[in-house]
Formats: sequence, structure tokens, C-alpha cells
Amino acid sequence: MLKKCITVMTHVFIIIGFNISYCYAICPLFDYMGFSAVFSLNKVVIISFLTFFFLIFGVNIINPFMSLVWWIFFYMFFVGESIYYQYTTEGNFKILIGISLLLLLLPLGSIGQIKLVPHRIKGDSLTLLVVLSILMFIPIFLASFKYINLKNLLFIDVYDTRAVFKANKVPIVGYLIVPLSRIFIPYIIVKSMEQKRYKYVVLGIGLILFIYLCGAVKSVFMGLLAVFLFYAGDYRFKQKIWTAMMAVVSWFGFIAYYFTENNTIIDMFTRRVFFVPAYLNNLYVEYFTNNYTYYSHSPLGLGLSEDMLDGTPLSIFLGDAVMGKEINANAGIITEGYVGFGMPGVIMIVLFIVLLFAYLNSLDIQPQFFGIIFVYIYLTNTAFLSVFLVTHGLLVFILFAYFYLSKSADGQEYSRKNFNSM
Repeated sequence: MLKKCITVMTHVFIIIGFNISYCYAICPLFDYMGFSAVFSLNKVVIISFLTFFFLIFGVNIINPFMSLVWWIFFYMFFVGESIYYQYTTEGNFKILIGISLLLLLLPLGSIGQIKLVPHRIKGDSLTLLVVLSILMFIPIFLASFKYINLKNLLFIDVYDTRAVFKANKVPIVGYLIVPLSRIFIPYIIVKSMEQKRYKYVVLGIGLILFIYLCGAVKSVFMGLLAVFLFYAGDYRFKQKIWTAMMAVVSWFGFIAYYFTENNTIIDMFTRRVFFVPAYLNNLYVEYFTNNYTYYSHSPLGLGLSEDMLDGTPLSIFLGDAVMGKEINANAGIITEGYVGFGMPGVIMIVLFIVLLFAYLNSLDIQPQFFGIIFVYIYLTNTAFLSVFLVTHGLLVFILFAYFYLSKSADGQEYSRKNFNSM
């Protein structure tokens, strides 16, 4: 009981940090982008009650894998959305309802402890994947090397590079980059570290860095970092890592800004990851309430209803028609569910996410591969469903996880490190 109380208070401390960062850093710095802080006692009471409820709910989730997934969803979805709603006069509660439903239902994915038993991959599958990855990388290199800008490694000229690659893109290259950067190469890096085949680790890092330079897509770089951040320890240990990361983002970013006026962490992480999605969600809900697309904006609509956007991508439409800016206003799959069918669409997507992670839990995935899963959690808040499934490779990942990531597919139980007991 004492341990749970300490855990709850730790998360309260972190959430206070996010509130302070939003009110005293993000709003003054980025008020021109639509961020505001207006105190409302009713909203503060509602959000405080809801937050405490979920904190108590979260510390009582037993399954280690599902607990880690739950806490990541809690911070990446609930915290930003709830704080934005709490301090914004035009804030809408509908997406927050969907997120709350997701947090309530997600632990159900571990009920029964049903475990799938994948077929064991025989032979040196690692070397086979390395060869396959190199073959897939060759056309990427040939199509991209002349546009590479090494400054992108320091996050300089990122948008210029994206514009260059967008103007010179080769469609087939995009479909090669996704499975390589999000699935195959991260697996190669982790498996090679396990087997102490460090030449493959170096090769994998080099390939991912080059792929990142092919368009300066930050999620590719983030995926590489996630591989190493979530490599060590079991799922309980990784939960401690995630909590520590949230403490750094919520408090250190604000402290750095307050004392040095350096807003790098506030801008790149706190604002963009936690509060920009909430801001965009609100715009989508306002515009598409009672004006639903029935997924006519997406290939998943199958052309069953007329496309009210006249072929304009949904994210571009919101940026141009609603925000009046030439930007790509990406939102997540829960928000897209609302755009498509209203609250029934939100419920549909929530159930999809619950089933997805119930499936992953049933595979008994080895903890060292969680960095790959983390990227897909992040993408649920930044990509639409058809893009999530195909362009970002979720369908490929679902199959790959079955054959390669589980303990039984590997032919051995995961060996705990000494630091697991930390």
C-alpha cells in the first residue's frame, strides 16, 4: 500500500510539472498558436477527480506489459488532453471521453492470460534479416544519397530537407523505408546486442541514421532512441524509466526555460508531443461535429460515400481550410474516428486499440523489444488509421511480432539481467 501511495504521489508531482510548464512556459511562448490558460474551477475539479481516479486505477494494473503500455497512453494521450481542456475556454471534452474509455478498457486485454504459441524460427534468422535489410536499403540509397544533408543530425534545416525529399520522392522507397526503420533494423540491433554481434549493431545504427536523413522524419530518429531507452530490464523496470523520462520532460524543461530562457525541451517535447495533439484534436472536433466524413477521406471508406474534401488529405484540409496555414495538421486514430462517425467512431477505434494490445500481450513479447512497440504507441496519436496500418507498417509489424518477438518464437525464455530487480 505504501509503495502504491508513493507511486501515485510521484505521478502527481510529474503532472503538476506539466501544468506549470503549460501555464507558465507554453502559453506565454506560443499563445499565437492557440494556447491559453484560463482558470475554471469547474474544469479543475473535474480534471483533478478524473486524474486521481486514473492514477489509483493505473497503480493497480497487475500485468507488467499492459501496465507499461497503460502508463505510456496515460501520459501521451490523457495528460496533455486533460490539461489543455482544463485551461482552454473552447476546450472540448469528447476526445477526452474516448481516451478515458481507452484507459478503462486497456487492462482487459490481459484478462485470462491467453498466450499464443508462434512457430519457432529455425536457423540463423538474424543473418537472413541483415541480408534482406541490405538488399532493401540499396534502392533507398540510390534514390536518396544526393539529397542528404548532414545538418539534419543536429535538427538543422529539417523542414528544408523534407521539402526536397517531398519534391523528389520515389513511391516505392517510402514502402521500403517503413519496415526497415520501424521493424527489421530495430530487431536486428536488439538481437545483435543479445548475441554480442556488435558489427550488426553498428550496421543497424548506420542504416537507420541514413534513413532518418532521407527526409528528416523525426519519428525514425525517435525509434532508434527508443530501441536503446527500452532495451534494459523487464517491463517493471521500463516503467520506472518511463516515469523518470516524464519527470525530466515536465520539470527539467520548465526549469531550463525559467533560469536560462532555453525552450528546447519545452518546444520539442512538452509542447509538440503532449499539447499540439490536444490543440489539433479540438480543432477537428469543432469543425467536424455533425459534419462527419464517414471515412470518405480515407481508403478505408471504400468509396461508399462522397468525399466531402474533394480528394484533399484530411490533415492538409484542416491546415488550409480551418487553420488558414499551409501545414500538415496530423491527428491520431481516435480523433479520426470522431471525424468519421462521431462518438461511435471513437468507440470503434478504442476497441481496435484494445484488441491490438491484447494480441501483443498474448504473444508474450520479450521485454528488450519494447522500443519497437513504443513507436507504434506514439504513432496512434500522430497518424490516421490507413496510414497507421499501411504506410507506418502496423500490418507488417503484427505478422513480424508473431514470428520473431515472442519468447516462444525465439526458442528460449528471456534471461533477466541483474538490473531487473532495481
